[in-house]
Amino acid sequence: MKGDSQDRRRKPPGSKRQESELRYRTIFEQSPDGIAIIDPATTRLVEFNEAAHRQLGYSRDEFARLRISDLDASETPEETRSRIEKLLREGKDNFEALHRTKQGEIRNVLATVRTLRLDGRDALQCVFHDITERKQAEKAYQELAAIVENSEDAIISMTLDGRITSWNRGAEQIYGYTAEEATGQSILITVPSDRRHEVMKNFEKLKQGEKVEHFETVRVRKDGGQISVAITVSPIKDARGDTTRASIIVRNITQHKQAEAQVGQLLRQNTLLLESIGEGVFGVDARGDITFINPAALRMLGCDAADLIGRCSHTTFHHTRTDGTPYPRDECPIYASFHDGAVHCVDSEVFWRKNGSSFPVEYHSTPIRDKHGDLIGAVATFRDITERRALEARFLRAQRMESIGLLAGGIAH
Repeated sequence: MKGDSQDRRRKPPGSKRQESELRYRTIFEQSPDGIAIIDPATTRLVEFNEAAHRQLGYSRDEFARLRISDLDASETPEETRSRIEKLLREGKDNFEALHRTKQGEIRNVLATVRTLRLDGRDALQCVFHDITERKQAEKAYQELAAIVENSEDAIISMTLDGRITSWNRGAEQIYGYTAEEATGQSILITVPSDRRHEVMKNFEKLKQGEKVEHFETVRVRKDGGQISVAITVSPIKDARGDTTRASIIVRNITQHKQAEAQVGQLLRQNTLLLESIGEGVFGVDARGDITFINPAALRMLGCDAADLIGRCSHTTFHHTRTDGTPYPRDECPIYASFHDGAVHCVDSEVFWRKNGSSFPVEYHSTPIRDKHGDLIGAVATFRDITERRALEARFLRAQRMESIGLLAGGIAH
């Protein structure tokens, strides 16, 4: 009886081989990675699993007609033959490759190849794992890292308690700290003591999931110098959507602020000048519409700025000649300035007030050009010459009277 029990438990060698083949076949078919058995002599694919069909898109009949060179887009047939010879010598290899699908798409794969004996002959088992998405993610990260590193703006990441975790080259240039010096430090090393409340307030907003608006402020460099900056703060969220860190982009606008201050000062000076001079000054764009006008011009024309800004200067107060005949716009010297680029001086025309009366003027029209030299408008200065005309008229009368007197005296003698 004991011998019979041992005989029943003992399995024949063929049965063990069948179980081993069954286990291998199960693993082969259920593997999430593509698996192909290759004949090294012909480089043909002699067996392949379901995952290989899904990844590459070929049917079983189509697979049976393929060689490695039909699938591999990264090697020439000669390079493939050299790799196979090395595999047969060394028994195993791991490498990245490019596979071409039936639809022509190129996919990145990580291949693990080893030699085995199949029906008494050498064969190659290739397990290939699709890493296309991983490679795309790596490329995207590399591109982003290059953008961050080469940006002239400071791009900094930090924890929600303000500890700096990354510091790009732009940050080094703006603040003067190297990445080694700044990483691990508090972001407060860049903040003047009287501005630290800004940072704490923004940290609280980020922790509460609130948006931090773009703002301009002052920061301090390693050497103690203060700089004007524009800051954008963005949350960095984890997979659950929780804010775990923050990134800030800092742009040095010190020069911009200085230029802005200079422009502002110049604008104030020019405005004061325009408002204080007694001559009228107005500007027109390329259409002839008024873009600015000073108080003296408004007083002479009897208008408010709202009556004139954006309106055509010629049709508003330069529409009629001295003799009462219409004055075509294309004959107007002011318009001519931004067409022929010349300065025009006129003292024989009139401007018309809002109340319908007119007054004689002397005006100068000067063209305005942009930075490319293109004509974009004109600026005109004018003055009321009513008194001058009256003096000229009295002078002419006096001359006539003197001539008559001289003539009468001559006759008397």
